[in-house]
Amino acid sequence: MLRHMLRFMQDDVFQNTYGFSRDSSKAAKELGDFKNMFFNAEAGEAAAPMEVDASPDRPAIGELREKSTPAKAGTPIEGMVIGANRNSYLRRGAAFDVMKNVEAGVEDTGITFSFTPLKRGAPASPGTPTFTPSKVLLANGERTMNMLSPGASSKLFHADVEYQKVVSEWTFQKDEVDIPQADIAHDHKASQLEDGANTLLGLDANRLCKWDLRDPRGVVQEAGDASPIVQWTGGKDFARGTNFSCMATSGAGHVVVGSKDGKIRLYSSKTLTQAKTSIPGLGKAITAVDVTYDGQWVLATTDDYLMVIKSTFGDDGEQDLVGPVFAAAHTVQRLLSQQRSSM
Repeated sequence: MLRHMLRFMQDDVFQNTYGFSRDSSKAAKELGDFKNMFFNAEAGEAAAPMEVDASPDRPAIGELREKSTPAKAGTPIEGMVIGANRNSYLRRGAAFDVMKNVEAGVEDTGITFSFTPLKRGAPASPGTPTFTPSKVLLANGERTMNMLSPGASSKLFHADVEYQKVVSEWTFQKDEVDIPQADIAHDHKASQLEDGANTLLGLDANRLCKWDLRDPRGVVQEAGDASPIVQWTGGKDFARGTNFSCMATSGAGHVVVGSKDGKIRLYSSKTLTQAKTSIPGLGKAITAVDVTYDGQWVLATTDDYLMVIKSTFGDDGEQDLVGPVFAAAHTVQRLLSQQRSSM
C-alpha cells in the first residue's frame, strides 16, 4: 500500500512540475527514455546525483559541520548572559566565553576571560581566577556587569567587562542589617542598555525588594575601602512559605518570580507587596525564569521540564495594566515523555 501511495505522489509531482503526466505521449516525446528517471524511487540508482556548488553566502553542510566549535572540556555551562549589542556570554564557573551575536543566533569567538577580584587574599597561581559569580546582569550599555557570588550572598560586585576587573563591591542592607540575595534582576528588561541605571530588584527565599545603588562611596573605590551600601527602597519581607528562587522582568517592569515549590507569581511594576497572579506548580522547583519584552510569554525551567506560559493583561484595555492574567499554559515534559515512551 505504501508503494502505491508513493507512486501516486510521484506521478502528481511529475505532472505539477512538467505540465503533463508521466504516461502521456507528450512525456515520451519531450523526455524520451529519461521520463521514468524523474521522481521514481525505483530508478534512483540509475542516475548519479548532481554536484551542487555552495553559494558564496551559504557554505555547504559539510563545511558548517567542520567549522562548528567543539565542546569544551572541563567546567560545564552554568548560565548564559544575553546581550542585545555585539556580544553574549556563556558562564563556566569563574570564566566567561565570549559569543558573537549574529542573525541566526550566536557564534563562539574563541575568547574566554575571568574577572580579577577587587580584594585578594593569598596570591593565586598564574591564570587561576579567584572570583566566581552565581548571577550576572549586564549594565551601563552592556559595558559592565553586576554580579552575585555564592561566597558572599549579601554583596553585589560591579565589574568592568573591557578591563575584566571587579571595580567595586556593595553591601545589601536594610536598617543597617545585611540582607542576603539569591537572585537579582533589572527593574525593566531594557535597563542593561541604559547608562546610569541605578536601581535593581532582588530576592531571597522570603523577600522581594527593590535596591538603589546611588551611594557616593561606590563611584570610586579602592581595595580596603568600606563597602558602599545598596539601599532598600521598597518591597516586602514575607512571613514564610514563598520559597522564591528566581526572577525576571518585562519591558514594562512587570516581575515574574519562580519558587522552589514550583509556583510562578506575577507582580506588577507598581507594587512588589502582593502577587497579582499565581499559577500552581507541577511538583518541581523552578530553577530559572524569563519573560518576553512585551510580557506576553513566560518561560520557566525545572530540572525535568520546561513550562511555556501565555500571559495576557487584564480587562481595562491598557497595555501596562497592573494585573496580568495567565490565559493558557503549555508544558514540555521532556523526561516524563521519555519515560512513557520507554515503558
